[in-house]
Amino acid sequence: MHTCFPEQPDLNWRHERVRADFARALRFWKERGVAGFRLDAINCLLKDAELRDDPPAEGPLALPHRDEYEHRYSQNAPDIGVGLRAIRAGAGEDALLVGEVYLPSAHLGPYLDYLDSSFCFEWMHSGWHVPTFRQAIENALDPAGAAGRIAWVLSSHDTRRIPNTVGDANVRAAAMLALTLPGMVVIY
Repeated sequence: MHTCFPEQPDLNWRHERVRADFARALRFWKERGVAGFRLDAINCLLKDAELRDDPPAEGPLALPHRDEYEHRYSQNAPDIGVGLRAIRAGAGEDALLVGEVYLPSAHLGPYLDYLDSSFCFEWMHSGWHVPTFRQAIENALDPAGAAGRIAWVLSSHDTRRIPNTVGDANVRAAAMLALTLPGMVVIY
């Protein structure tokens, strides 16, 4: 079973030994001076206990995806805390944990219970369209606890670079805006 590529099989995070081994790996790196971790595709960590297939999407998806499935079972498990708790325990309370949680900001609450910050993907996908950009920022600064804990990101290893998104003439303005918002900025 894999979320992304067949050569990247997923681990069964519902198995206690997997969680314990991963926590041990985090402690190994912490003992060598690593101060924190970026957790890639962390919303895909815990799969549906019944391993059901995702249904085809019937309407527009909240965020762009490579496929056309509604990721009902393959990500954002209601008990995601099971895996995140093991990661936090292994990393320790003093480690910085930044999550690549590919979900709208309104769904970050269960992740921010364990992570220090999470990427704001609505912002990254809004291009340089002012109303969409503004709405993404407002969504990320909601009173539900994400404010100040958002990692502003305009590009990543999975997306186009900033000049291709906002245009060459707007790169400096986009960077300045990112650096003035509350929270951290991730530059790729």
